Amino acid sequence: MGKFFGDLFGDLTLYVRQIAWWNATPKKRDKVGKTEKETVLPTRAKQAQDKDGELYYPPIPREVAYLLGHLESLGYSEVGMGGPVPLSWQEIAAWSQLQGVELRPWEATVLRSMSEQFVRELSEAESHLRPPPWSPEPEQIDQRELAQRIKDVLRG
Repeated sequence: MGKFFGDLFGDLTLYVRQIAWWNATPKKRDKVGKTEKETVLPTRAKQAQDKDGELYYPPIPREVAYLLGHLESLGYSEVGMGGPVPLSWQEIAAWSQLQGVELRPWEATVLRSMSEQFVRELSEAESHLRPPPWSPEPEQIDQRELAQRIKDVLRG
């Protein structure tokens, strides 16, 4: 797809993986005596909401944000016998026809790939220890300013 499209696809993929990570239901395994107990936790989004936390996502170029809207309209994935599965080509084609959205071949390919990434991350994010695919950069703290503030507080 070329470097430009590859970069845009990487941005979209990261965003979709972040959506999946927030919506995954992590499972925590605890050993109780000789038995192992599995606890299914609420989604990470629900956990953040309960703690008044904010959901964070990577930035997306405006030029391709419409593809995320298409994927959301499609539903990110389909229901399979063992859980979520990527959107099928038939599902994408039917959606496109019914919605009157004429997809270019590369757009359909990107939608299918994003769906695959969503399903993969949703599955892998069931581990309660899995870190988010993307985190905001921590704010840089000016060490001199921090030291001065500490001195000011200690001096009263």
